[in-house]
Amino acid sequence: DVFRFEHSGLPVAEQVALHQRADVIIGVHGAGLANVLWARPGCHVVEIVPVDVHLDFQCGLTPFWYVSELLGLHKHAFIAYAGRMFESFELPLVEFCAFLRAAGVVAQGGGLLVDPVRAGL
Repeated sequence: DVFRFEHSGLPVAEQVALHQRADVIIGVHGAGLANVLWARPGCHVVEIVPVDVHLDFQCGLTPFWYVSELLGLHKHAFIAYAGRMFESFELPLVEFCAFLRAAGVVAQGGGLLVDPVRAGL
């Protein structure tokens, strides 16, 4: 199952429950990814980082790496050269899907949780 939602539209208890059940959480860099605190160990967290300049690294820009490590999550960062941080952008879907396949990001039964805000999904 794929669950598509905006954090601001759900009560906190429901946000927690969705994150606890998810096998994969995909979201754009920002405060909404703080909900990975509720993810269960082994969950894949995919952070989409929109930038308009070339980066010499592919690890993302945030402390979500540290949180993921502490919680036993599998953290992935997709650097999207498609826009600017904190602005609307269009996600390059072909490249993003190839990235997910290469990273081995697969939902096993708990579902795929996608926060589409600002990603044009």
